[in-house]
Amino acid sequence: YRLHMDALDLNVYKALTQNMILTKLRDFPPAKFSTTCRITDSIVSDGCIIGGHVIHSVVGRNSIIRAGAYVENSILMQDVVVEEGARLINVIADRYTVFRANREVISSELTVIPREHVI
Repeated sequence: YRLHMDALDLNVYKALTQNMILTKLRDFPPAKFSTTCRITDSIVSDGCIIGGHVIHSVVGRNSIIRAGAYVENSILMQDVVVEEGARLINVIADRYTVFRANREVISSELTVIPREHVI
C-alpha cells in the first residue's frame, strides 16, 4: 500500500519513470474520462472508464468507476467495478471485485477486499 501511495508523489513518479520499464501486459485502449469525473493526485491505468471522483488513489487497468461513485486513498487492482453512488475510502480491492450501487466501504484503517467479491 505504502509503495503505491508513494508513487503518487510527483518526484517519486519521475524517478520511477525516468528509465524504461519493460513489462508484459495486454494492450488496452487509453483510459476514458467522462465530463462528470474528477481526478485528483491519482494514477489511472489503461483501459479504465472513469465517471466518478478518484482522489489520491491508484486504479488498475480495465477498471470502471461509474458517475456518482467516489474513491479516496484506495488501490483498485485490474477489472474492478465501482457502480453509481458507491463510496470507497481506504480500500485495497483485488481483481474482479464489484462494488454495487450505493454501497459504502469506509474505514479509518485499510480494508482489504479479496478477489472476485461482490459488495
